[in-house]
Amino acid sequence: MEANVSQNFSLIMESFGTVLQTLFIVPELINVTCFLLGIYGMYHGIEIQHPLYAILFFNLIVPLISSTVNLSVVGFSSFETYLKVSNLTNWISIYFHGTSWLLSSLIRYVYIMHKDWLFSKFPDVKKQGWIALGLDIALTLLLILPTVGSAILLGNYKFLLLLEFRCY
Repeated sequence: MEANVSQNFSLIMESFGTVLQTLFIVPELINVTCFLLGIYGMYHGIEIQHPLYAILFFNLIVPLISSTVNLSVVGFSSFETYLKVSNLTNWISIYFHGTSWLLSSLIRYVYIMHKDWLFSKFPDVKKQGWIALGLDIALTLLLILPTVGSAILLGNYKFLLLLEFRCY
């Protein structure tokens, strides 16, 4: 009798996890749709070679990649692994968003206060955009490495070291 109750509870929890996974897919699909529309609108509406707009454009691409990874992982891994991957990718998106707005504020300041200096050092606007994107990525990695390293050290994200996804 006790084994039967345990087995029924296990089946209920497994079906509950499947329902939760399905419910988590809907917001990710809405995210992907909104980010694609935003990227399409920005690409056709502004000059994305400018450093400020390149950062803002890339600020839409990173969460799009995050949502795409989350959608691709949901079908091939356990619910626990999906939650960990989702938390990690959303965490990276949040860090990138913060560094993007930090750098966009700095770029606005430099353009207003020191525009002559900026164009004397880097006369090509396209080169300024690539430098801004490189700084954004480097700053994001610099800020996120201690927290991800701590999570791996404490054992919450050990699967990143193994890089394995189990199919269930």
